[in-house]
Amino acid sequence: MFADASLRHPEHSALISGVLGIPPKGFDKATASYLTPAEVGALIAAAHRSCWSGRRNHALQILAIQTGLRGSELTSLNGSYIGPRTGVHIQCRGKEREERAVPLTHPTALVLKGEPNANGPSIHCSPRARGGA
Repeated sequence: MFADASLRHPEHSALISGVLGIPPKGFDKATASYLTPAEVGALIAAAHRSCWSGRRNHALQILAIQTGLRGSELTSLNGSYIGPRTGVHIQCRGKEREERAVPLTHPTALVLKGEPNANGPSIHCSPRARGGA
């Protein structure tokens, strides 16, 4: 485009040659990398399930790996996140207040139902100092 402009407007040749001298972008688009199955297994095995926070971390890790939920979506889950529709799924409010319903596999649903409370299964991400939510 600018090469043709230098022929049409020779009075602006200095400016056009300066524009043509600008190098192209010096970076490539970054590729998204994902965890390998071995890394996923090591991450899940790292949670200490002997205490409440370890069981919570284990459940959140499995949920994040299986569903791909963002951190803000995971931390906003409450006692009523398992939806009433056919099949087990979670309902959450996503980016820009968009409602999302994500289906769960049977093993993930079993982990989430591991510690039910009075309102049904729940994961509370911000426990009190002495445990509980």
